[in-house]
Amino acid sequence: MKLFIQATTPSGTFFRAGRMWTKDGTVVDSDDFTDAHAKAIENEPHLKVRAATPAEIAASDLPATIPTEAEVIDALLSAIPQMVDDDFTKGGLPDMGKLRAAVAIDDKLVTPELRDAAMEQLVKGGFKAPLKA
Repeated sequence: MKLFIQATTPSGTFFRAGRMWTKDGTVVDSDDFTDAHAKAIENEPHLKVRAATPAEIAASDLPATIPTEAEVIDALLSAIPQMVDDDFTKGGLPDMGKLRAAVAIDDKLVTPELRDAAMEQLVKGGFKAPLKA
């Protein structure tokens, strides 16, 4: 069954079950998820889940667009605060491998420069990265 999953957060993005969901919505196959992930998505108040319409399914078969740098930074701004202590380096920056795994964006687009730009915005907003001894 094809599902349409849409984020309802003010930021327009939300991470659950190892994926980023957007306010624009995403068509997925329900068989793509483990039972635990399916239940987490289904019970998540920040996501709307419903059967995908034929038009949404057809549109989902179109080639994906490449996200802009601003869209990548927005995804990083949502993902970084959800990361745990072990996901950060001794210097307090998100580990690039773990950060790339946390966002559903092509790894080549998640660069150290964009990570640093996102961290700068987060720190200005009061975010404190964990520092390891």
